[in-house]
Amino acid sequence: MSKRKPIEPAVETQVLLKSRRRCCLCVHLHHDFEIKNGQLAHVDHDPSNSSEDNLVFLCLDHHTEYDSKTSQHKNFTKHEVVAARNSLYAQTMQGQGLASSGKNAPSINQSGGMNFGTAGTVQVYGDVIGGDNAPPRKHEALRERGEELYRHLDRWLNAIAGYCIRLNSVMQGKLTYNQFLDLEIEDGKQERDFDFSRIELLIDLDFSSLRAAYESLIGARTAMNRIASEHKRAYEDGLDGARFLGPFIAAQKTLEARGDDLKRALVNSIRGASS
Repeated sequence: MSKRKPIEPAVETQVLLKSRRRCCLCVHLHHDFEIKNGQLAHVDHDPSNSSEDNLVFLCLDHHTEYDSKTSQHKNFTKHEVVAARNSLYAQTMQGQGLASSGKNAPSINQSGGMNFGTAGTVQVYGDVIGGDNAPPRKHEALRERGEELYRHLDRWLNAIAGYCIRLNSVMQGKLTYNQFLDLEIEDGKQERDFDFSRIELLIDLDFSSLRAAYESLIGARTAMNRIASEHKRAYEDGLDGARFLGPFIAAQKTLEARGDDLKRALVNSIRGASS
């Protein structure tokens, strides 16, 4: 095990200020913005790496769970924790969730700054929260997260399109199912340029008005997957898969339409935030 390196006080202070002692996993999983008793966890589990990018404030329970090595369930991943941490930082910088987070929460002063019982506002990321520039910064941050969400959605939908093309070839008899699986495995080895958990996190935290459109897209994907599962069973039984081609293509078109609806609604939300 690597030798533990003491955390520099300045680094520790930045992490505590940016997180406001909120556990990013509590916020991510339960929308719980309460101040927690917690510790600074090492994202890569290397105690010798005490850079700020490798640190995250977690409540005691989530710190224990994140550091545990269990085979009984899927533990939190590094990318999931980093995404939750970065999302929390963006929210605390704007004061989101803090005003209603309990008796220990900092209050929001009239200029938009955080009042921790001391004079003035709190400095984070080199900027002071509050003042005349707060609304533009908030709108700019929301626009940036909207653009990020659009990129993830577009790339995820493109990945689904690739899957559909390959499965269509199986249904038409151009590929065997084993060849299809080999192509899926090969595609899975490529570094994904989208993060499905990030899509859900951004919708939950920043674009809740899109939840219905997103659920409609997920419903279309579920319907398409159901046809794919029925085709697989028929294929394993030696039956002709051509009869599934029409329904599968129709389901694919529905999914594409739902995806276009969601992206269109997202663009309108981004424009609304910028106006």
